[in-house]
Amino acid sequence: MEGNMESLELFFRNNMDYVFLVYGFAFIFMGVSIAIQPRSDSQLTLARNIWLLSMFAFLHGINEWIDMMVFTHPLQDGLKTASFIFCITSFCFLFEFGRNSVKSCAGASIGRYFRYLGWWLMPLVLVLVLIFAFSSGQWLRTGQILSRYFLAFPGAVMTAAGLLLYRRETNIVESSRHDKYDKYFVAAATLFLLYGFFAGVVVPKGGIFPSNIINAENFLSLVHIPVQVFRAIAALVIAFSILGIIKLFNYEARGKLEVTIQQLYKREAC
Repeated sequence: MEGNMESLELFFRNNMDYVFLVYGFAFIFMGVSIAIQPRSDSQLTLARNIWLLSMFAFLHGINEWIDMMVFTHPLQDGLKTASFIFCITSFCFLFEFGRNSVKSCAGASIGRYFRYLGWWLMPLVLVLVLIFAFSSGQWLRTGQILSRYFLAFPGAVMTAAGLLLYRRETNIVESSRHDKYDKYFVAAATLFLLYGFFAGVVVPKGGIFPSNIINAENFLSLVHIPVQVFRAIAALVIAFSILGIIKLFNYEARGKLEVTIQQLYKREAC
């Protein structure tokens, strides 16, 4: 059994570039798919905020492809800097999507608990992360760890909560089948929680707590599979689930077009 796990670990170590390739492709495809949806006239609250999720997916997908190049060219400091910029920027968009989603969808009964989720929260967290990062000896590593703790993890949790709140709006779309889309919202929310753990808790090894205990290296020694593999799997399922969710926009646009055509027919009949 131990020999099989070591063989599995060796396999992934030798093919990490493909893992980054799939990881990046899943998110980039998701980001582009969201961006091209006809949602300008949508009645759904999701339509106003989902561009933030599109930006997260697109930028983080690029980040993973840069990490693929870092894996094959580890001495290129420029690539590491670019990876840091794309990574932290993408997490800012994820945080904002989650914050906007929870705040805009929370009903009056629970909305008071989210009144402090103002627009200033993400910039404040970002500034604090950068201050602590640049004041450390290893600003790239420290900045990435802190951005995962304070942007990626809470962003993923808020995104999961927001998606569960958004699913209540599917009945706004006339004649929509709630159960048809419900499974996609639940799947996306569940996988974002898992992604929040794999991307926001299992971080690169660092000198700050708890990254000195819970980190990618210790995870690999325990599971024998790199955490990036689990992130890639989560990204694939998230992308598939989001593609199911955004069908709502097409359904809504098609329904409006059908209503318009029927009205034209009635006018001609009169």
